[in-house]
Amino acid sequence: MASGSYSATERFVGDLRMLSLLRILERLSKSMLVGATALALVSCADMSLPGDQPGNQRSAAHAAASESAQSLAQLGDAARRSGDLQGAVELYRKSLARDPRQVSVWLALGDTLLVGRDPPEAAEAFNKALGVSPQSVEAHLGLGRVFVAQRKPNQALVEFNAALAIDPKSPQAYNDAGVALDMLEKHGDAQASYSKGLALAPDNIALRNNYGLSLALTGNYDKAVAELSKLSLEPGSTPRIRQNLALALGLKGDDRAAERLLRADLDEQSINEDLRYYAALRQLNNGVGAPQADAVNASPRTPVSAETTGSTQATASSALLNSNTSSTSTDGAARPPTSLLSSAKPAETASSTISTHASSESH
Repeated sequence: MASGSYSATERFVGDLRMLSLLRILERLSKSMLVGATALALVSCADMSLPGDQPGNQRSAAHAAASESAQSLAQLGDAARRSGDLQGAVELYRKSLARDPRQVSVWLALGDTLLVGRDPPEAAEAFNKALGVSPQSVEAHLGLGRVFVAQRKPNQALVEFNAALAIDPKSPQAYNDAGVALDMLEKHGDAQASYSKGLALAPDNIALRNNYGLSLALTGNYDKAVAELSKLSLEPGSTPRIRQNLALALGLKGDDRAAERLLRADLDEQSINEDLRYYAALRQLNNGVGAPQADAVNASPRTPVSAETTGSTQATASSALLNSNTSSTSTDGAARPPTSLLSSAKPAETASSTISTHASSESH
């Protein structure tokens, strides 16, 4: 009995000891687990992954901002193509607020502002582009076109020459330089500049058109008509090219041929105004002495620029250039007289073109 009772007692005590041991082990294991977990957390906190370093965090943030800026710029491009110039300007500005080192967006903003007839703001955008990239040919050309729009050909020529110093093989820069030279009535130099551009880009519409118009300014009407006639028959011909040809024909004295061309695009009143304008210019060219204001009044849609107005006894080419640097129409068709000074770069908007930059065919 005693033996059996002892045995039971022993078993009971043994069970208690085993239970205690298990509990101790359980507590110990939990403690070890917590400690190991804490150690792991500390190790994770100390361990720096490549993408989590402070510099890389900034790079990731910059990349995200740049991606967003790029998206905004693309939306701006779409707005501009649709003709929403104000919307495009706002989107470009938002894009640049996120990433101000986007030269292409500064250029797009400047171009859009110039098309929208805001030369001072456009100049600021092009200067910002030059601040980021001083060797940007497009920024120099854009700034030069601002000066053309402001009737400041000498300042424009400085920018165009700067562009040519950077890229002597830029047809666009030769075209724009020719425009400024024509505005300065240095028509021989202008034609030489157009010729250099044409040697690089023989099919460039703006160069061919501006060269033809410059020939008309110097009285070389036959050659001007020949050049513009070829251009007007090509698939890329536009109303402005046809009306520039009409202008050359009008200066030559062939009003009948000029009128036929004008009828393709203009109403009766506009045709009559242009024919009177051509007659007034012929008087000036023939030395009759009609004042410049008379020539301009013959075509009231083309106001004379104060900066380029000289004496009241003006030459035909001077009167022509004064009136031909006026703003372009908003419907993409030329407003006669249509020898509007222009560069080679085409407009990207559906509803507007700019005489000093965006039209690909007008002088």
